[in-house]
Amino acid sequence: MTQSAATILIIDDDVHVRELLEVLLQNQGYRTLTAESGELALAMIKRQAPDLILLDIMMPGMDGYEVASQLKAEKNQPHRRRTRRTPTTGRSGRSTTG
Repeated sequence: MTQSAATILIIDDDVHVRELLEVLLQNQGYRTLTAESGELALAMIKRQAPDLILLDIMMPGMDGYEVASQLKAEKNQPHRRRTRRTPTTGRSGRSTTG
């Protein structure tokens, strides 16, 4: 009996980062979902709980901290029982030079 591929949700406002991670993960046999905002990601998670979430911290609107906080607050929801790990990335595509 074959095991189905794990589903990874990539949440990042940078389309290039989403596409790069999607290609890399799919090449390794994972199923991927992508969301460009925290709000969209939360709606997606309620419909289909991923096995793993890769979450960017620095996003406009609802940032990664807010998304993680809402996920943590929904302990009794189906996605909370299935999604146990949510790695976050603090990288930012914004320049710090003036």
